[in-house]
Amino acid sequence: MAHPLIEHAERTLAETGFRVQRVAGTPQLPGDQLLISIASDPQGRDRLILLTLYEGLADEIDDAHLLQYFVRMPFEVATEQRDELARFLNLVNVRLPLGAYGFLFNGMVFFRAMAMLTVDTSTWTKLVSEYLFITVFALDAFAEGVEAVATGRMTALEASEADPRLDPLDE
Repeated sequence: MAHPLIEHAERTLAETGFRVQRVAGTPQLPGDQLLISIASDPQGRDRLILLTLYEGLADEIDDAHLLQYFVRMPFEVATEQRDELARFLNLVNVRLPLGAYGFLFNGMVFFRAMAMLTVDTSTWTKLVSEYLFITVFALDAFAEGVEAVATGRMTALEASEADPRLDPLDE
């Protein structure tokens, strides 16, 4: 049986119209997770958000739950583009209300947001949905620019100048 918060999120998001699939936990990350399908990106690629509850923190935070919204982007950053992408992500991440884009040494680019929910179940519906909408906003608003820089189609300077929401980089 899944944690009550995961069950609640599954039910609430499905009722809202999202395709939701429960994913069984693993030894490295026990507890069920949710895979949420959202609208495809402009190139027609599927977009999935993995919702994970970090139950292991209950020993240190006894009156709240930590819920992660994680999106692995459908592209990677080339080794020679890491510095450019890091510069660009600094500009993007300060414009986001919650969450941040990042990348790993192996090239994986991701978006991640963390929600802290109280044990008061009456707050769960609104918070679970709002964090999902914030994650979708971050993807809709900035993923194309992030991909352009990660793949070398644009420099961080070019991408910052092309997006009026961002402060342009100094050369």
